[in-house]
This record gives sequence, C-alpha cells and structure tokens, in this order.
Amino acid sequence: EGNYNDKSGIRQIEWQWNNTNLKEDDPNVKNYPTANYSYDLVEQSSGTIIKTVSQEGYRYATMTITDKAGNSSKVTVVIPIDRTAPTTPTTSGVLWSDNNTTPPTTTGLTNYNGNWKNKYVYTYPTNSTDSLSGIDYYLYKTTGEVGNLQNRANRYDVTKEGTSNVSYKSCDKAGNCSDFGSELIVKVDTTKPTISATLSKVDNSNKKIGEYQSGEWSTKNILEELVTSDNLSSVS
Repeated sequence: EGNYNDKSGIRQIEWQWNNTNLKEDDPNVKNYPTANYSYDLVEQSSGTIIKTVSQEGYRYATMTITDKAGNSSKVTVVIPIDRTAPTTPTTSGVLWSDNNTTPPTTTGLTNYNGNWKNKYVYTYPTNSTDSLSGIDYYLYKTTGEVGNLQNRANRYDVTKEGTSNVSYKSCDKAGNCSDFGSELIVKVDTTKPTISATLSKVDNSNKKIGEYQSGEWSTKNILEELVTSDNLSSVS
C-alpha cells in the first residue's frame, strides 16, 4: 500500500515486482528491475494505491511515482511469502559407548537398529527440506513429552530405561510446520539381570535329600537350581 500527494499532479505510477523467487544472494537481485519483472502503470492524480502480492517466494516490489513536472520518487519493499510446510522428517538414532558422556556428533557412531541395547540412544531428525523460507527449528515428541529441539542441542537423547517412541516435525521461518514423522521405537536396558543359585544333595533318582553348601566335599550328586530375572529386555 502506498500513499502519495503531489503539487503539480501525478502523471504516472509504475509498479514493478519480480516474477521469480529471488533469494537475497541471487545475482539477479543486482539486476533489479531488469530481470524477470512485471510492470503495472496506474493513471491516478492522488490518493492511496493498493496492490496485493500473493505468489510464494522472495519478492521485490517497487513503486515509482512521477509527477507532471518530471519529478519522481521510488520506494522498494521486500515481500517473502511461504505457505508451504517443510517435508516431514524421519527419525534416526545412534548409539554411544560411554553412557556418562554426550557425543558431539554422529560421526563414527553405530546406527541404532531398533533392538534392545544397554547403551543410550541419541536421536535426531533427518531428510527434511524447505525450499522457501528454510527450516527454523524441530519439535520432538516422545512418550508423555513434546518440546522444542532447540532446547536440547538439536537432538533428543533417550537415557530412560524401557521403551520410548520418538518422532519429529519441522517448522520453517514463516511458521509452517510439517506433520510428525514416523516413530522410532527405542529400547534401552542398562540394568544387569539377577541370578541366584540353590544347591541340594540328591540321591540316584534325583530326589533331594539335603542342603548343600558351595565348596563342600560330598559323596552325593548335587542339584543346582538357578533363578534368573530381568524386567526389561529379558534373559537371552
């Protein structure tokens, strides 16, 4: 929208805008307004001009006003429009061997394959793109929690034992967001299984005939009963 007033009267108003999506670093920006631009001439003596820019992309619009005496003024505005959401990201994960430290990058780390692991899993979004305003941030969703990945150094580290479902969505600089992608099911078990042994003396028919203490010499056969337990990944 432009307001104007002129003493001698307006002779011509020229409105120019680019037809292609030009980024700030595009070489055609330097050639403005000669490269891929549209023109609109308005014959109006005074008042307010209203033009609507609706195309997506990075648009430059210039209004030039020339009065009957030959004087001219020009104003240029930049209008970036983006209504398209980024592509939906996928969730990837890697393992790291030392649960007491945080890996700086994923380089050289083993990809997580979805099985039970006794290591923490570092998850992160991949394969999301945005061709207009660009991706600004990611949101993560896991069991009972949704948050901004910017607050977590752009990754979500699964350190909780048990099963966690992690997924991501991308949001661009214009505020468009993708859907949450498919979930990566992460299984972490860092607790050792338990085992206990009960020893008994038995006769030749394997019937218990008395208790036995480990390390004690015996003339009888010894029955060993093992009890194992694991509340997460189970005993292999």
